[in-house]
Amino acid sequence: MKKKQLLFILGLSSVMTYAQKRFILPQNIAEKPKINEQISSAHLAPSVPLNHNRSLEEILCIQKYDLQTYNSMPNRVVNYGNGNISAGWMTGNDENGYPDRGTGCSNKKNSGAWSNFQRVEGDGIRSGFPSFTGLSDGTDVAITHQNTNSPPYNLRLMKRTTNATSWTSSFLPISKFPSNSGYVWPVITSGGADGKSLHVIAVNNDPTTARQLHYFRSQDGGNTWDISEKVLSGLDTSWLTVGAQTYNIDARGNTVAIGVFDSWGDVTILKSTDNGNTWNKYIALDFPLDNYITDSGYEQKDILSKHDTIGTQPLAIFTSDGCGNVHIDKNGKVHAFFGNAFVIDENLSNSSTEYFTNVSGISYWNESFGKDSIQLIADLIDEDGDGIFTTNGTIPNYFGHALTSFPTSGSDNQGNLFMCYTSVADGFYSDDQDAMYRHIYIISSKDGGKTWSNPYDVINKDLVDNDLLKYMEAVYPSIARNVDDKIHLVYQQDYAPDASVINTQIAVTDNNIVYLGINTSLLLVGNKEIELSKTPLSVSPNPTNNLMNIQYESIENEQSILRINDLNGKLIYQEKLINNGNSKIIDIHSLNNGIYSVQLITTNKMQVGKFVKM
Repeated sequence: MKKKQLLFILGLSSVMTYAQKRFILPQNIAEKPKINEQISSAHLAPSVPLNHNRSLEEILCIQKYDLQTYNSMPNRVVNYGNGNISAGWMTGNDENGYPDRGTGCSNKKNSGAWSNFQRVEGDGIRSGFPSFTGLSDGTDVAITHQNTNSPPYNLRLMKRTTNATSWTSSFLPISKFPSNSGYVWPVITSGGADGKSLHVIAVNNDPTTARQLHYFRSQDGGNTWDISEKVLSGLDTSWLTVGAQTYNIDARGNTVAIGVFDSWGDVTILKSTDNGNTWNKYIALDFPLDNYITDSGYEQKDILSKHDTIGTQPLAIFTSDGCGNVHIDKNGKVHAFFGNAFVIDENLSNSSTEYFTNVSGISYWNESFGKDSIQLIADLIDEDGDGIFTTNGTIPNYFGHALTSFPTSGSDNQGNLFMCYTSVADGFYSDDQDAMYRHIYIISSKDGGKTWSNPYDVINKDLVDNDLLKYMEAVYPSIARNVDDKIHLVYQQDYAPDASVINTQIAVTDNNIVYLGINTSLLLVGNKEIELSKTPLSVSPNPTNNLMNIQYESIENEQSILRINDLNGKLIYQEKLINNGNSKIIDIHSLNNGIYSVQLITTNKMQVGKFVKM
């Protein structure tokens, strides 16, 4: 049976269009916002087969530390071509606070075997949250923040030349915060005309100063830095503070792209075409509250006016979950992806904001979309086609991220795009943990992001051992930005849902850092028949209490279905439209007050909107 993509919660922006089928919200999933969700189940280590044969997987490392990022996945895999690949990850085995936490790495040459695990920093140095890239001459480059037990936090750059076995280290120049806290959570990429420019973004960690994103650049492979600690124009006033790892960076030649995906700010893309000298700013998703201060409060009218807010409560705001990714294709076009989220600040006395735990979907943007315009291109998979995502027990919470999240992307020389992400897997459940597993999926586009393929579940019998399928938790994917005949994927795998670093109630177990080389032919088999419409439905007046006029793209000479659903997924209204032009007036006076979704479904397109009945 053909798998269907489903929207887990009917939380749709009027600027978000999608081509997936709605499904019914299970009753056992609470519709309440959480500050920090605590999972009370799963105290025991899982039961797994002791003997098994692996398929195409290659284990790079076995370790105890099971957290790879707080939000966006840093760049972790480099494909140099001709079978030369390098990969990095965060590693650690001393579960008593992980004083040995650091950067793990491995590489393969000429399609040979992977090298033995190597800890980049050497013994006695604790660091965190590495990011990887490579220079045009084959030099591996990693960056991490160091001195994690006391400030200042230095940005440690590590390099290993081709065929070398040892790494050299240096520190990026820091003058703004030399004695307070320095910088943390760096992300790195490489580019430039000669392939030897390094671009780094990181946030300051000074407790007395708002956390801002700072930019560093080297044009000689990290020997010197001609731009250091610069807050780029367009990022200086958009947020009061930038969350940990809510950003990503990519480069191709002299084109550089930065994406910021903080949940309480605009999804913002910066693009430079002169190797980081000047920048243009794009707003992929306009957050309705500018520079919001926690506990200051807002009203429904404050968030409806921007047409990007709908949720399970009137004050719920549609936004990014903090996990985002940017990619530059061979033509220099910037693509951005992020997990969906709803946030709220309902309790104005707890010095905190809240998020909803049951939201899903991966949103997509590229430069052709314009301002405040995104598309939903991936969501939960309905394995049995019954229109319901079946849940059992709990769904572990990875720092409040969407049920589909951690996007990572790449492209090949033919212009094909590939986006990989993690999703809760329908029908995969741990009896020991009383919790659901996550799998890794990949989708592709052969037309520059206009249409996307159906998801391909990486955790399948052709790639991993069939005996382990029902036990496998697969998270934190990272793919090389340069795709050839294979998608080069590194991810973290174990046999228990959740992460012990996040949820200390579960047992610490072994985790595998796994490499998979996935043939692109498995993905490039045809895209969806349904086109993603970039033009949303328009409903006026909105809010309304009587008659409303729905305007949409013309459907002349075409049959379509108009549907209205409430937030629980219940079908409220349905009508077939034939040769109905581009508008329809409906009387909704009998509806209960609340927020509703409108869908117009034609043969090859779906348009979506929303309205408020008051």
